[in-house]
Amino acid sequence: MSVPIAALVTDRLHVERLSADGVQKARIDQRWKEIDREAKAINKCKKQGTKYKPIILTNRYTPKLLLAQSRYILNKMPHQWTKSQIHRAFLLFQLYPNIEQAYCLHLNFKNIYKLEDLQKAKTALVDWIKRAKDSSIEYIHSVAESLIAHWGRIMGFFTNRSTNVTPCHSMPKSSSLGQIYAA
Repeated sequence: MSVPIAALVTDRLHVERLSADGVQKARIDQRWKEIDREAKAINKCKKQGTKYKPIILTNRYTPKLLLAQSRYILNKMPHQWTKSQIHRAFLLFQLYPNIEQAYCLHLNFKNIYKLEDLQKAKTALVDWIKRAKDSSIEYIHSVAESLIAHWGRIMGFFTNRSTNVTPCHSMPKSSSLGQIYAA
């Protein structure tokens, strides 16, 4: 069975998830650097016969814990943050500007999907790709390259403001198309 005048469209949530994953990858990489730094400092203290004293931030977290506890704030919009999350984000972005850069690019990317005009969306995506490639974050570069590779399917969303997911979820499973999509 074929669907007339159908076009393949990449679901916006999958594309946004790719961008969010880039932010998380930057956070995780920085956390591994902190784990290595701490292990080296502990070993140095052992060799010197002194006690290791970790760096304690103003929110009583170590840098390693700050990075671990920042996972969820990087998946939220700033207006959704609690007071303690605002403080955590301030410290995170102060200590790790590359994570702030990745997060800001992610927020900018999500806002592109709010645009309803096809030409404005296209211009905004081209601009975002340029800024992503100019950034120092390799994972965000990968997101930009993926956007280029799947350009037609991504732009398809802006044509009708819908994705291929719609038929799967809106059709009753009792209909013949609903049974095909549910399988």
